[in-house]
Amino acid sequence: VCAEEEVIRTMQMESSSEIEQSIWDEAKEKLLISDPRFEGGVMCRQSGEYEASIEFFAELLKTFESSSTPLHLAPLYFNYGSSMVCNIENLIEDEDEEKDLAENDQKETPILESSISSRKRSNQEANLNSDEHELSKHEGISAEAAEEEEDDDEEEED
Repeated sequence: VCAEEEVIRTMQMESSSEIEQSIWDEAKEKLLISDPRFEGGVMCRQSGEYEASIEFFAELLKTFESSSTPLHLAPLYFNYGSSMVCNIENLIEDEDEEKDLAENDQKETPILESSISSRKRSNQEANLNSDEHELSKHEGISAEAAEEEEDDDEEEED
């Protein structure tokens, strides 16, 4: 019985390693990794160009989709998924930055408006003071002119 069990185990191990070899196709993996689209996708992902890398990987995946045992596509799926996640994270960060900028603009707007209003009031007050000063100057000149006219009239009467 022991010899039979050992033979059965040996056969099972051999068949499982044959199955593993048939599932994992090293030649197809090397073909995938050496494909210029895969290399381009990886380079784009590493440089932060996630949308471009997604396009590379999607196109490459279409080429290899007909494979019956897709385990050799693991590097492609990993890089494709990684690019998608990075792209989504990047979009979320951009949205957050835009919201922060919008909130800051809303917070700064009342401050700017009140600052502008106070400047306008100061300018208006300065203009009023200047106008009053000009008016008083003009009135002073008019009063002097009127006195001179009265003096001239008196001299003519004399």
